[in-house]
Amino acid sequence: MAGQYDPEFPGFFAHQVVNNACATLAVMNAIGNVPGLPMGTELTDLINFTTGMDPQTRGMAITSSDWLREAHNALSPPSSISLDDPSTQKTAADAYHFIVYMPYMGCIYEFDGLKDAPISHGVYEEKGEGWVAKAREVIEARIATYPPESLDFSLLALHDDPVPSLQKHLADLQASGNQAEAAEVAAKLERENHKREQWAFENSLRRHNHFGLIHALLLALAKGNQLETAKENAKKALSERRAKKGGSAMDED
Repeated sequence: MAGQYDPEFPGFFAHQVVNNACATLAVMNAIGNVPGLPMGTELTDLINFTTGMDPQTRGMAITSSDWLREAHNALSPPSSISLDDPSTQKTAADAYHFIVYMPYMGCIYEFDGLKDAPISHGVYEEKGEGWVAKAREVIEARIATYPPESLDFSLLALHDDPVPSLQKHLADLQASGNQAEAAEVAAKLERENHKREQWAFENSLRRHNHFGLIHALLLALAKGNQLETAKENAKKALSERRAKKGGSAMDED
């Protein structure tokens, strides 16, 4: 393991105490270490309530929060059928583990809810890209430990929502009569709003129960004597995908 455990870490760190919650926990471990970050009442109260707790107790307190659990489950697809074989459930979908890399007190820290403590990867230089350069170095070193053909990595970034600042900037420009620049900002704002409309649509798809549609499609394939062919093609595609992935699976949640 690169870096060193920091059992005396003074910031916010919580253990993952339940399965399938590492994404939400990663977000909590990230925003809990951003000083002065504006947050809603419920989130502020939760972070304040867990101040001084050890990581295990803090993790239990977080996962016991009703509103946070509801938010976490909001994008879960409805379960229409159950699988009899528990081993099938294990491999029914790819499982990913979420880890946070961020600056804290001049160092790059790694927050992994399955680890005993935060991991310090050393200090970073303020010049140039600052902490991002050091974080890239650490992340690239981690990826290099996996086979070259491995594709099971994604990088996500937490950043400020640009909409409020764009709205304020647009209002200021319009008030000052700067119509040319206001038009540019308005176009940016429109693109951001379009993104949110697309996200809302995608989230509705995630929450929708597609079992009825799938059943109807299977019936149509069967009536057209195409079901067996479709099934064999699906098996072949799945086998090819598994062959490409090989042994490159990451740690599972």
